[in-house]
Amino acid sequence: MWQASPNAPTLVRNLTPISSAVSSVPAIAVRANLPINTMGELLEFTRQNPGKLTYGTLGVGSYQHLVGEYLKQQGIVMLAVPYKGLNPVMTDLVAGQIDVAITNLTAGLPLANEGKIKILALTRSDRFEPAPNIPVVRESLPSFKVPDAWYGVFGPPDMPRPIVSRLASEIGKVLVTPEVKSTLTKLSMVAVAGTPEQFSGLIQETNAAFQTFIAAGNIKLD
Repeated sequence: MWQASPNAPTLVRNLTPISSAVSSVPAIAVRANLPINTMGELLEFTRQNPGKLTYGTLGVGSYQHLVGEYLKQQGIVMLAVPYKGLNPVMTDLVAGQIDVAITNLTAGLPLANEGKIKILALTRSDRFEPAPNIPVVRESLPSFKVPDAWYGVFGPPDMPRPIVSRLASEIGKVLVTPEVKSTLTKLSMVAVAGTPEQFSGLIQETNAAFQTFIAAGNIKLD
């Protein structure tokens, strides 16, 4: 039976991790008329003009907010603007009400293809094969490292180990079928299935990374 780390989030301690499933491809985008076209230009501008640019988040403690706070700790200071969802963020980015969005390719790529926004870079560690021309942040900022935005499958507490293992195995089989892989590619997402042990490790690694960002930025989540 899986045992949660004492440092794991409370919600996770009350659930049984079964398997990671998919990861979105997070990206940094800017409004179309912002005179910034590369991640390097964004880094230079924000360092010379701290706090001048605004970026949309899904509120304090959201993935977007914590990535923005991590960028701030790297000297890239922007003003966070909270929203209640990613769709309003992208709507206001297209309208020019905010300057930057920490978004994902699922939401951003169609708009970029229409010339309504510009995608500067991905926050993942390497380029996304279906969109090879989009660089990653680390190409301009080598020290940059944030967890991927992943989704996983959990069960109720104290699930019997054989059931957990069977479910994880079946999830893994489904995610590698041609139909699912094709759908994920169209959605700019990546399959990241793993064993329950690998998933629990991913949870703890992700939590540790974000706790570091939170402590370094003295961020209050409640």
